[in-house]
Amino acid sequence: MELKKITAIIRSDQLEALENRFKGPDLSGITVDHVQGYGEYANFFAKDWMSRYARVEIVADERRSRRIVDAITDVVHAGTPGDGIVYVVPVEQLQRIRDRHTARSTQTCPRCRANARLRRRTRAKSPTRAGRSKSAIAREAR
Repeated sequence: MELKKITAIIRSDQLEALENRFKGPDLSGITVDHVQGYGEYANFFAKDWMSRYARVEIVADERRSRRIVDAITDVVHAGTPGDGIVYVVPVEQLQRIRDRHTARSTQTCPRCRANARLRRRTRAKSPTRAGRSKSAIAREAR
């Protein structure tokens, strides 16, 4: 599966809401920079017409990148000029510097595999399934 880099340039005051949305085992990392710039909307009459924004970068597999883009849009959308932009570009190679691990897919990343195991374990311990086989659950459903 191909890796994608999702970059969102959002209002700085929306950053905390976005960070809260992405907390948890579903996302293995996020990078945030504070930047200045202007796009389609610029207030040239102000003394400093460059607005302050936050640039958020996330690397994810192709399958999850669409959900991440939708989540970013849902959290930061206000419907006003200057809300920001989101763009997605392909990642040719990802290498962790610490151990030189190279990933062409997030499934090969040890941390991503550990997070997937944690999600499976959490789902397995739900009150409706804890310690019961599929046949026992099916019998109870009848």
